Amino acid sequence: MAVADGDTVNVRVWEGGHWSVRKDIRLLGLQAMELTNYSRKHGRRGECHSVSAAERLEFLLQGRRVKRRKIRIASFKASSRTAGRRGRLRRGIAYKSDGHWHDVGAVLMREGQALWDPNGKEWAWNRRYGKLSGRAARAGRGLFDTDYCSDGPHLGARLGLGVHWDAPHNDGSHVNGEWVRIRNHDPVNAVSLHRWWVRDSALRRFRLPSTAIVPPGHSIRVRVGNGTDNARNFFWGQSDPVFENAKRGRRGIGDGGYLFDPQGDLRAWRMYPCRPGCAGPGA
Repeated sequence: MAVADGDTVNVRVWEGGHWSVRKDIRLLGLQAMELTNYSRKHGRRGECHSVSAAERLEFLLQGRRVKRRKIRIASFKASSRTAGRRGRLRRGIAYKSDGHWHDVGAVLMREGQALWDPNGKEWAWNRRYGKLSGRAARAGRGLFDTDYCSDGPHLGARLGLGVHWDAPHNDGSHVNGEWVRIRNHDPVNAVSLHRWWVRDSALRRFRLPSTAIVPPGHSIRVRVGNGTDNARNFFWGQSDPVFENAKRGRRGIGDGGYLFDPQGDLRAWRMYPCRPGCAGPGA
């Protein structure tokens, strides 16, 4: 077993009475920050929290002394894979410790090691992980510790973030009807968001330009589609909607909007549908 990063492992699977060739398993329901150097031998490097997530996953699956720990993998469909050339298997993973099986994704979400990333087809993990992520946010654990990586700019700023995830009429025809609103709750000081960036639960992100300055007590919007920037509106440039529409029922479909400072610290967030701890600082 080998850990690639905070949400992907490489394992042999017992199937048909024998061990398979090595396969990449992509954990369901979560999205870890990205590594730029994946080598454990030469020292992992990457975005804020990416190394700690990979090392935590590695410890959970291998421990200090266990080199070959057996794990269980599960999914609704054996055919569940990620899109693209790599086609990693999408699976939930459990490991055994002290005679009990533990859901590794639940541990990571409880500790704030990754963002909540609900899956529309493999939805059994969605609701639980959403609740665990909300609790981690409320407690300021892991990613939700706003100065974990460094003392970033405007450290004392009271920023709030909201997500308008359901555009009027058809989302695909009104892409700019989806937006992220960033509010400055400070009544006196403006906040420059130059080189800050917003993202959804997947890997899509938008870096804000030097003109993104939020006056005291006001807000700006990042609209998902195309347009011409002005003092209050900035355009992500996506041709398709970004944010999943929340859906009622047991599937627990939703998404989140996240604001990071240039050092990679998560400074404001909004997850939906709203669960305990879903609001960011100052919201």
